Amino acid sequence: VIERPEMIEVTNEKFAVAKEKLKDARTRQKSYADKHHRSIEFQPGDRVFLKVSPARGVRRFGIKGKLNPRFIRPFEIIDRVGERVQVSSSSLGKLRSLSGLLILISFHDL
Repeated sequence: VIERPEMIEVTNEKFAVAKEKLKDARTRQKSYADKHHRSIEFQPGDRVFLKVSPARGVRRFGIKGKLNPRFIRPFEIIDRVGERVQVSSSSLGKLRSLSGLLILISFHDL
């Protein structure tokens, strides 16, 4: 039978070992991911899809629930300033704010 103070020590030791193993696994997975990572750079004239994440329950693009569009139509990039990309405002139409549009996905004509 393990006494209470001994039980706490054993538990703390096991917790420390588990925490260390999780840290090792995290760094190993990060190194694998970093080897295969490639950054995508967009140039003016490229066409991209914009990823949207509307608030839950808001019918922003006509369909509600699981069938909400994840990306919306292709837009043309007008200008690029450092990391920022400007999309043609005339093609945005009803969209007033780009705050919910976070990610650009490249568009390829078939």
